[in-house]
Amino acid sequence: MHREQLIFVRGTSIKSQARTLPADYYNKLQLLFAHAHNKQVFIPIRSMQFLAVFDKQEVIFVHSSSKQCIQLSWHHFKPQQRDTLHDPVAYQCDYYEAESLDIMLRLHGEFYRALEIMEEKQPKPKPASVTSLLDRKKQQDNS
Repeated sequence: MHREQLIFVRGTSIKSQARTLPADYYNKLQLLFAHAHNKQVFIPIRSMQFLAVFDKQEVIFVHSSSKQCIQLSWHHFKPQQRDTLHDPVAYQCDYYEAESLDIMLRLHGEFYRALEIMEEKQPKPKPASVTSLLDRKKQQDNS
């Protein structure tokens, strides 16, 4: 089995900012990560020509024009600080390139759309029915 190794370069952060991620985003990320068996998840954001790479620690964003250079990273997620699963999750955003500051607002919306597309591609669980042991016993007794 051939495995390709991807290497991403992280420059010096030009700005760091505390932010919150809506619960829907964070919850979708966690589900995709679980379906990937706790391996990296690659999320193409085609509308912006970005690739998001998510692992247990962070989400990094690279642009197609400089595929190895990290432009943004979201990390230090703090889901334990929220009271319910519907509350936003605090995290830290680091910017590595000046244009990343302008990209961030659009990226939030486009990233969510990309998450929804990835979620749609996940295999759907098959419907199941549950039969009570008591019901089964009654069926056997009636036979």
